[in-house]
Amino acid sequence: MEEGYHTRMKAGIPHFVGRLARAWLMYAWLLAGAPALLLAGAEFAARLGGYGADLRYLIHAENTIRPNKAFHQQFFSLPVESIMDWDCAEYMAATPKPANVRRVIVLGESAAYGSPFGGYGFARYLEMMLREAFPGIRIEVINAAVPGTNSNVLQVMASYFPELEPDVVLLYMGNNEGNPPFTSPALSKALPFIPRPMLFRAEVAINRLRLIQMARNRRHDQAPPLVWPNEDTPDNPALNDFEANLGVIVKEARRMGADVVLCTLGRNAAENAATQAASDISAIPRSAFNQRILAFARRAAEGPVRLVDFDRACWVYSGKVAAPGYDLFCDVLHFTFEGNHLLAASVFPEVAAIIESKGGHRADTSPLSQSECERRMGLGAAGKVWLIEQGVRNGNRSGKLATTEAYANLLRNQVGPDPQKEILDDFETALRLNPDDGALRVHFVRWLIECNETERAYREAAELAARFPASRAANRLLAQTREPKGDAEGARRAYLRTLAMYPDDTLSRQALQRLGNAPPAR
Repeated sequence: MEEGYHTRMKAGIPHFVGRLARAWLMYAWLLAGAPALLLAGAEFAARLGGYGADLRYLIHAENTIRPNKAFHQQFFSLPVESIMDWDCAEYMAATPKPANVRRVIVLGESAAYGSPFGGYGFARYLEMMLREAFPGIRIEVINAAVPGTNSNVLQVMASYFPELEPDVVLLYMGNNEGNPPFTSPALSKALPFIPRPMLFRAEVAINRLRLIQMARNRRHDQAPPLVWPNEDTPDNPALNDFEANLGVIVKEARRMGADVVLCTLGRNAAENAATQAASDISAIPRSAFNQRILAFARRAAEGPVRLVDFDRACWVYSGKVAAPGYDLFCDVLHFTFEGNHLLAASVFPEVAAIIESKGGHRADTSPLSQSECERRMGLGAAGKVWLIEQGVRNGNRSGKLATTEAYANLLRNQVGPDPQKEILDDFETALRLNPDDGALRVHFVRWLIECNETERAYREAAELAARFPASRAANRLLAQTREPKGDAEGARRAYLRTLAMYPDDTLSRQALQRLGNAPPAR
């Protein structure tokens, strides 16, 4: 009998342990799963209620892709519109990419973006050169460069590039590595086994959660101080992070089948006596970041990485070895019109070779001259003076030289007695050469508005909107040209149509407030 009792006890032990284990699992689920479900429900409710913003870099809409302004805004305390001309920065790319399109993406900071001349940076010159060299295909040069950013953000942007299907990724970057945003030092110290680029990407992904955005808004987080040094030391976080991020971007490009063109950085050395003593081209001084770029390019030579030594090109620009100066640079690192053309001409052979290797038939082997590029962009001497003066009036940063009378006077000497007619003739010539160039038409309408050419501005804006009905700039400019004609109701409808397509369009919302009929802000 006692033996039977012990037998029954032993047989019941597994059953008891199983019940105990199930009870503990249920308890653990209640401790972990229930809060997770609660947070998921709160996140869903916040999204359903329209709280926060979608912080992905790219937005898909009706077979097109465009950049998301909110993605960039999360890294700045100032409005994005005060940092760059969003109408110039925003692009629209067809998806899937048409078979006859070859797509080049430019990635970098303010120098690559084109500051201080916005839509007239080196990417625009390169676009004119490539169109001339490959007339049988459609060339798209997407300028994804962003002023004030660094390689931490750029490597996150590059993770979205497969959606754009680029043929070439062109890198001119490394000027802002001492500036935030950075990976949280506490996070990288706690997780030293995870690469810093991966940590930063994870932080950006977490910021997409509406609950995280709500918590940050309530705390009113301040932008971090400028903490990274720029010395060339082995453990310098700025240099080491830059090289790590460069590796991530190249890896992303390889994954999508794109070739990479990597540039060294040009710098104005006119006022730096220590850099002017180069006796020959092999002895030119190299910045810490250029040394890293050159070393990276040598290590990556087995892959699709093509090096363009733009630093060297600046030193030999005058025909002899001489320190680059204010003929190429507005300040230390931003280009004059001549500098933008030199960079475009320097990268052109490598970019053209890649496009040719991908089925593009090349009609011309040499890049267009600066004057020919500018003729196709509608940019003559009078237009350059207008751009400089407009930047000064608007309080935009226009460089140490470009905002002075010295540089403006050099250009004014080339302008005739009727600057307004010269600009009009330049735009009309360019439009005959490039009638489907949306950026050219946007610049033309803006100039007509600036000159109070009311009727002509309205006609050109209507033509622009008809050709590019989904364009933010086209729809807003159509509204702006209705106001001076006294058509307040037509302007209001056009602004509302712009906001219906682009709810984040600050300028349209401000205009509706001025007209006394603004929808509630998001």
